[in-house]
Amino acid sequence: MVKRSNFLTILSTLSYLLLGQNNSPLKTSLILLFSLFIGGSSFGQTLWTENFESYQGFGDNLVGGWTSGQFKVYVRNLTTATTTKLCEVNINQFHKSDSVTTPVFGPINGAASFKFQSRLCAYTGSFPTLGYVPGVGDKMVAYLSSDNGLTFQLLQDLTGSYTQTGNAFTDFTIPITGHDGQSIKVKFKVVRGTTGTEWYTDFDNFEVSTITAQQALKTTPNYSLIPNPSLGYAEVYAPEFSNQAVVEVFNVLGTK
Repeated sequence: MVKRSNFLTILSTLSYLLLGQNNSPLKTSLILLFSLFIGGSSFGQTLWTENFESYQGFGDNLVGGWTSGQFKVYVRNLTTATTTKLCEVNINQFHKSDSVTTPVFGPINGAASFKFQSRLCAYTGSFPTLGYVPGVGDKMVAYLSSDNGLTFQLLQDLTGSYTQTGNAFTDFTIPITGHDGQSIKVKFKVVRGTTGTEWYTDFDNFEVSTITAQQALKTTPNYSLIPNPSLGYAEVYAPEFSNQAVVEVFNVLGTK
C-alpha cells in the first residue's frame, strides 16, 4: 500500500474584506442575510478495497478473484528496502501486451467511484526506475464488464494521464454510471508500442465506493457577522457547516 494524501478543506470561519468599485472599503453599512447551499456528492458504502498488503512478498501470484492475461502478473515490494506491496504488469520485447482484471465488486446502487493509484516506469534492470511517459503506440486502457468478464466495454483510456518523469504514483478516480444494480469488474489492458523501451506498470490502493448525490438549500440562523452592521472588514462565522462554502456579498441595493 502506498500512502494516499487526503485533501479535505474544512472552513468554519470565513473572513472577507468588503471592497467597493475602486477597491476601497465600502462606505455604507452592510447587514448580512446568510443562506447556505449544499450541493454535489458524497461517498457512501465502500464496495471493495485492495492494497495488496496481505500478500507475502515478491513474486506472489494474484489471488482472490484477480485474473491476468497471457503472462504472469504478480505482487512485489514497492522497493527492495520496503515491505510495502503493489501489483505489477511487465511489458518487454517478448511480452508486448497483457492485462490484469479485478475481482467482481458490487452490486452498485446508483453510481460508484473507482479509485486507484498507478505509475509507469522504464525497466533498466532494477526496480523502481524513473517514470516512463507513454510513447508511440503505448497504451493503458481500462475496460468494464457487467457480465462477469464475458464482454467488456471501454471505461477510460488512461494513456495520456501518465506524465510523471519520476517514479511517483498518479491518483485516478473514474466514475461508474449506468450500471445500477449490477456487479462489475474492471480490466486494465497494457500495450507496448514502437519505442523499443521496456517498461512496467504498478497498481495500488484500489477503492470502490457508491456515490450519493446531495443537494439542499438551507437558511441557517446559526451564523454571526462581526461587526454587524459592518463597515469595511467583516468576519462570517458559520460553525454548523464543516465543508467548503462560497459567500457572495450584496449591498442593500442588490449590487454584488
